[in-house]
Amino acid sequence: MKKVLLTGGSSGIGLAICKLLTQKGYDVIGTARNPERHSELSFPLIKLDVTSEDSIQEAVQLISERWGGLDILINNAGIGFMGPVAYSKSEHIKKAWETNVFGLMQVTQEFLPLLQKSDSGKIINIGSIGGKMGLPYRGWYSAAKGSLEILGESLAMELKPFGIDVCTLLPGDVRTEIAASRLETKQEDLKEYEASYMRMKEVLQDEMDQAMPAEKVAVKLEKLLRRKRLPLKYSVGSFLHKLTPIIKNLTPQRFFQWLILRHYK
Repeated sequence: MKKVLLTGGSSGIGLAICKLLTQKGYDVIGTARNPERHSELSFPLIKLDVTSEDSIQEAVQLISERWGGLDILINNAGIGFMGPVAYSKSEHIKKAWETNVFGLMQVTQEFLPLLQKSDSGKIINIGSIGGKMGLPYRGWYSAAKGSLEILGESLAMELKPFGIDVCTLLPGDVRTEIAASRLETKQEDLKEYEASYMRMKEVLQDEMDQAMPAEKVAVKLEKLLRRKRLPLKYSVGSFLHKLTPIIKNLTPQRFFQWLILRHYK
């Protein structure tokens, strides 16, 4: 039975993945900052705050005592962030990057010794198709998610001698509760961007109402785990979501930005 640890398992994509993998016979442990708030789950949920070194090390000790090793690490914990790049608060920027990038990599570093004990270790980092392009008012979030791809490429080469596969999973729009905890620039701080920002939010909400369910991402991830080798990157989403990064690479940059701006008008 494969041993799976997933960060951010109390809601959204993480919850869907934990439920499905448990049903498929994996030995799954999810994590959350406040696991006591979540009960009646089909899998155990332990405390882990990816921005706290002490919390990560306590989770490592707990997993080591329970399993002694680890087969699959799924780095799913993350936080949304919206606001103009120029007017974003430094505390929001730091929190977003500490959660989406630095915390993810520290979790990977601390759990690596356990993964090395597996004969088929796997790491899946949940990125975003949005990380493949700059988006208006989501620049800091897109930059954080985009950096995961580059880090994943480097990590995959560095961990190849240990037989550990690394994959960056890139979902498109997913219908989750991320908006409830999303970091966001206050309306009074938007200044001259207020009108276009509020219009962008309307378009984004319409997109989220039609977004794919988190369960679709879970199904795709479970299929990936059945492969002998993980792909370096794998996109999940609509045809348009998958096509957009290709259009970006094949068209003049100014034209592509015109298309993006037109989409949000």
